[in-house]
Amino acid sequence: MIEDTMAAFEAEAKPDNLPPEWKRCPGCGRVMEIAWHRWGCAECIRRYPEPLLKAASDLYDYAVGLKDGTVIRFTKATLQGDYVLLDVADAQRAFPFGRPDGRHTLPYPCRRGVAVRLDCIAWAVDAPEGH
Repeated sequence: MIEDTMAAFEAEAKPDNLPPEWKRCPGCGRVMEIAWHRWGCAECIRRYPEPLLKAASDLYDYAVGLKDGTVIRFTKATLQGDYVLLDVADAQRAFPFGRPDGRHTLPYPCRRGVAVRLDCIAWAVDAPEGH
């Protein structure tokens, strides 16, 4: 798992010299043509919710709701097979964390992110405050 993460990081750090109309899918790393309405390749669009694909390549404000009621605000996602690593550190400083009633929030600051199983996610949203 660590080797896969390091290999993905090294591959991401190297310039691709791709034409401007092409990029790598944030879910699987395949080269794909850029389309304004698609954040990933066809296979990854079927596998991952669109806000997670977008969060993998566009730093912004996102939230996921877990099936147990936990709400996690995050600014970036890294897709890792059956898991997604959510970058929650910036979101914790800028946005309320968890549910408005304060229940079902993460018990720790998770400054290095939190890995969540995809099958535990009930919903995902881009710009939860509507900005």
